[in-house]
Amino acid sequence: MNRLFKYSTVLLLAIVSIFQVGCEKSDISPAKQDVAFVKYYGHVANQEASDVQRTTDGGYIMLGTTNSYDQDGERDIFLIKTDSLGNEEWSRTFGERTTTTGISFDETGAKLIILPGDAGYVISGNKRYKQNGNTIATKIVLYQLDLVGAIVAGPVTLRTDCISLNCTDEISDIKIDTIGGTVTYALTGYTTNVFPGKPGGPFATDGTDILAMRLDENFNSLWQAGVLAYGFAGNDYGTSLHVVSDGYIVVGTDQQIKNGLKDQIRIVKYRKTSGATILTRELTDATAEERLGGGHSVLDEINQEIVILAHVTEGVNNSPNGGNAGNLLVLKVGYDFIPKGGFTQYGSKRGNMPSLGTYSYTNLTSASISLLPDDKGYICSFTNTIIDGQDSDIGILRIDNDLNVMEGFPYTFGYQNKIRLDGTLEQAGSVIPALTAIEGTAQVRLEGYVFTGTFGLGTNRMVGMIKVNEKGNFSPD
Repeated sequence: MNRLFKYSTVLLLAIVSIFQVGCEKSDISPAKQDVAFVKYYGHVANQEASDVQRTTDGGYIMLGTTNSYDQDGERDIFLIKTDSLGNEEWSRTFGERTTTTGISFDETGAKLIILPGDAGYVISGNKRYKQNGNTIATKIVLYQLDLVGAIVAGPVTLRTDCISLNCTDEISDIKIDTIGGTVTYALTGYTTNVFPGKPGGPFATDGTDILAMRLDENFNSLWQAGVLAYGFAGNDYGTSLHVVSDGYIVVGTDQQIKNGLKDQIRIVKYRKTSGATILTRELTDATAEERLGGGHSVLDEINQEIVILAHVTEGVNNSPNGGNAGNLLVLKVGYDFIPKGGFTQYGSKRGNMPSLGTYSYTNLTSASISLLPDDKGYICSFTNTIIDGQDSDIGILRIDNDLNVMEGFPYTFGYQNKIRLDGTLEQAGSVIPALTAIEGTAQVRLEGYVFTGTFGLGTNRMVGMIKVNEKGNFSPD
């Protein structure tokens, strides 16, 4: 198959606008952008954001998706490099064009890695094979890039042990693991190549299994997860992955016949050498009546804890609006997967999310969680959907080590037009702490938070990056 891969510099827009909460143009003038900024990136048609990380030069690298540069309208992976103020330095798109056989490709960005020693980046995505407009399969695609986004290796399209093209594999997280100077990668997501010998046996309800893989430095598969790790009787998904000294830990969701296929959090530890399951545990809310989604998590190596961010997808009596449906949940577990207390819930159903005038937190979906330095707690991002799904905003929530909401949070951002009306759909991406090196030491100081997301600006959807101060606002004080 002849392949032509798109590699282009993209015209970016970086504009400041009025947001739903606490932001005026005068608050974030160029002179104050070291404290806070709001920037949009993209071109015509639609862009989507997925991941953001801080680079060693003090800037940021963002991963997302665009459909602006494919003549057939399919999406491409979108990579954006900025300086410390969010100003674009360069951008690239990556994707494969339609083949002579009529197969087209739709690629979406998932997660990115900054390689050790500033050797470049690895970006991951999901590549959908489409025929006559219909998706026939999805595969995981990986690229290795240099520091200016030129392709060093790849694209490599991964396949599980399912031979058929029609099996779907999707990635949600990837981490690097350097052992004795040798670079390897571990990833998680899900596969439709379900394994009939797992606990519970084969069922008609079994559509997806948790996927875990380990790759060598050239993206060749070293192993795929074994029987116990593939999932249970219902639809199972891996969401986030962590590297520890003696294995890889995946957090996601699963469904089991014994609980009526109710979604719950699943945590699994795999042996590095073989992918064999070392330890696994199911985590569910004490009410046993709520269905959980998400499974975003962060590793606290100092305290040997995993902090998990999830959300309630369905409440009691199978009612989408029943119980605490729409709430966020946070749970701490040790390296032994034993919970340190129960789920802590945040949301209007529990009365611990404030109502700001006519604005309310009604239907929250978890997006990401990051660790703050010096035991200062955690910063989370979420999407808040309101007005019967006609409007959604991006929010950040800071919680302390005891999982209490810090003063001034949550803080929510949503585009408004010139007459301050809502009605656009924003979608949260990743959130990370904004850190400043303390001169003469190896320590860093928390100066705020940076998060990315997808913003519906009335005409088209754009990638956005927002920086706020430690209090979660735009004030320079």
